[in-house]
Amino acid sequence: MFEKPLFHLILAILVLGLPILAQDKAASTRKAVKKPIISAGIVNGRAKELVVPEWPPAAKSTNDHGLVRVEVVIDQDGKVEDAKALEGPVLLRRTSVAAAKESTFYPILLQGKPVRVLGLIIYRYIPYHYNWLEIGFSEPGQIQWSRLPEGVEQLGEMRNVRRSEIWGDNPQEEAALIAAVESALVSDYKKLWLFRVGRSLNKIGLQYKRNEETLARVGAELERLLITKPEDASVALLRKLETIAMLIRTPDLNTVDPIRGSRLNQEMTEITYMASVYGR
Repeated sequence: MFEKPLFHLILAILVLGLPILAQDKAASTRKAVKKPIISAGIVNGRAKELVVPEWPPAAKSTNDHGLVRVEVVIDQDGKVEDAKALEGPVLLRRTSVAAAKESTFYPILLQGKPVRVLGLIIYRYIPYHYNWLEIGFSEPGQIQWSRLPEGVEQLGEMRNVRRSEIWGDNPQEEAALIAAVESALVSDYKKLWLFRVGRSLNKIGLQYKRNEETLARVGAELERLLITKPEDASVALLRKLETIAMLIRTPDLNTVDPIRGSRLNQEMTEITYMASVYGR
């Protein structure tokens, strides 16, 4: 007497299960059809048309500038399927993502066939003037005289007697220029402090993976700067500097603890991307 209801129950389960099986099959088919994504690194040079982002008025008014990294997914035809900002000043991210989505690229081939690609677009917003943290962080030969902050009389005089447009294009001038900046900023402690922090970061970048003992000495210099920080220094910058000082306090950074070496590289990269904001 129970055979017929049992048969109906089994039949109902099979019938109800058919849509689920069909959906699973369709999903697996879609997965099979979709091409795998390969990483292509920085793709600026592969662009057919790299759209230039607008510089938002709000960012201009605050002199926000620097580098913005946008991660993009490019389809087989070279069109951008998706884009998101990974790093960079917040006010510059939205326009960078919008420009990335409008950009087109030459198809990237794998074994002769176009494939979907995960890549990075780097946008650089060049300011009217760099701040003192950025100037200290940069090599003197990388910045134009016209982009140094205004209002420093001694530097204006130095610029007038030099024919080059580049600040410190002659490596022999570096020490003289640094001394001139130190003298020019003596009456404005925050600017002087930011410049000295930038110089310490510059030394860390030069010594990283080269000379761990010297790196530890630079770390002690950075800790002294943290002790003498100005009251209105950027909180975000101070946190980064404290982390960096901790990471390089001990010699043999890379040989003893490569994980800390990787973390140091990450922190230095973040300061590079955010120096325009941190150096206010």
